[in-house]
Amino acid sequence: MKHPFFWRYVAWALLVCNVLLALWHQEGLRVLGLGPTEVREPQRVQDQWHPEHLTLRAATKP
Repeated sequence: MKHPFFWRYVAWALLVCNVLLALWHQEGLRVLGLGPTEVREPQRVQDQWHPEHLTLRAATKP
């Protein structure tokens, strides 16, 4: 910490890390082959209830 510009370099390093993390998270680095892995669960989409296919009926007393 004897260097007079130490905190300036630390601030720039943190800024660069923050920008790189934001780009990685928003898939901006996908062109370089980097980025988060995509989670795909097609079986969950197939198992969803479709409200347009449901019909509501009045409750009946036993």
